[in-house]
Amino acid sequence: AGGMLMQFLPSAPERSRMADLPGGDGDEDDVGGGHPEDNAWQEALALFGTVEADELLDPSVGVERLLYRLFHEQGVRVYQGVDVIDDCSCSREKIKSILDGFTAEEIAESTEDGVIRVNCEFCAKEYLFDPQEFDS
Repeated sequence: AGGMLMQFLPSAPERSRMADLPGGDGDEDDVGGGHPEDNAWQEALALFGTVEADELLDPSVGVERLLYRLFHEQGVRVYQGVDVIDDCSCSREKIKSILDGFTAEEIAESTEDGVIRVNCEFCAKEYLFDPQEFDS
């Protein structure tokens, strides 16, 4: 599989003064065209639209080569990659420290069947706490 993502980052002062751009999350008026006053974004969209599926899947076409093919006239900078890992940083201590900040009322509201259950939405680990640990 292969894919690319292009994101509009309006960091330049002249872009910050432009009217709001569509959010890109399915707005009915947003057809993916960006903002008509932003020629650089229009050009990037046009160049990006020329990428073929076989270019994304071809192991001989590296990231740097593809970016250079598309945007060499604007200048290409490739940063060191960062590994994406599936590693949750939750722990019983971290969750307990959050619960320590709860009021007695919030602890009571969080208690069900005599325990406080906290599920990590990232790794699905369940933590059980005795509400008496949090007497205020």
